Amino acid sequence: MPECEIEVLGVYDVPYTKALLQRAMAVKYAGTRLSFWKRRKAKKAVKRELSSIALIEVLVRNVDEPFRVDDFGQPGSDESPHQLTFLTLNGRGAMDASEAPEWEDLRLAFFLHFYDPRRPLKTSHGEVPTPEPRQMSGRLEQFVPYEPRGIVD
Repeated sequence: MPECEIEVLGVYDVPYTKALLQRAMAVKYAGTRLSFWKRRKAKKAVKRELSSIALIEVLVRNVDEPFRVDDFGQPGSDESPHQLTFLTLNGRGAMDASEAPEWEDLRLAFFLHFYDPRRPLKTSHGEVPTPEPRQMSGRLEQFVPYEPRGIVD
């Protein structure tokens, strides 16, 4: 069997908007009463997080047993894939989450928080170089919209 190959097809900036900030604050601090100063501090931290998110689109050829999607990340970071989405092989659509593909080749996208464009992508098959981040395409924005995550300890 041919060796597993992992290629980063693109790294995309997540568009930061006030609406996204409001949604993220609601998710992270739902039901929490924050003082003026704590809210201000929380907003600053959430803005920092939101401005650091990247959507990463990956093609994996010849998937093998050691390959694990949980292993994606960056060296020196504890961040793991958020909102993993399996895509059709041509990249023109998302697959139903209940239908994890069992193909030899996979196309997927996921978000990484606190993404550092100077670092490679860490995978179960070693480190892979990444291209420069660019603006997210309408294609990906349509079927892989970012959903804020709750507070991570």
